[in-house]
Amino acid sequence: MGVAYVLHTLGRLLPPDAVVVDEAISASPLLRQHVPIRRGGDYFTAASGALGWALPAAVGIKMAWPARPVVAVVGDGSFHYAPQALWTAARESVGVSVVVLDNGGYAILKSYAAAFYPTGADQVPGLDVPAPGIAEAARALGAAAERVQDPDALEPILGRVLRPEEGPAVAVVAVDREVPRLF
Repeated sequence: MGVAYVLHTLGRLLPPDAVVVDEAISASPLLRQHVPIRRGGDYFTAASGALGWALPAAVGIKMAWPARPVVAVVGDGSFHYAPQALWTAARESVGVSVVVLDNGGYAILKSYAAAFYPTGADQVPGLDVPAPGIAEAARALGAAAERVQDPDALEPILGRVLRPEEGPAVAVVAVDREVPRLF
């Protein structure tokens, strides 16, 4: 699926009082285009290039504001830095929602590589992350988790994930592997 399609669908389904925690770095411009940010405190993102802060931040934000829906939108690369936040959310019954945009690699780092090494960006090792079973890992940590590959299944699965029963809920969405030109 195209990232814009996924984020547009998410934007339509988000409750008006939702908090969005953004660590889908290569998709952040599209996220801000398609997901409404209505007021201060509705959107959190990093001011630097650190990876792995969004899942634990989303759990903490949900614990601080239990009445507000909180959704972390993260890339598959970012997810791998702190998945244990899901264990904490499950243990503490924190109903945080997580949308993982799974493009099978570190798209933001590929974008950097293309900017700095335009003739050899494809030669930079370690930027492809073959599907390591993110949904399975999330379930092992206590989260409800589903993988979405069919565009027709996106809306119903996002609808469930945005209304977690008890504890964390995760949608791992297979998106196009295109590398955005951010620089």
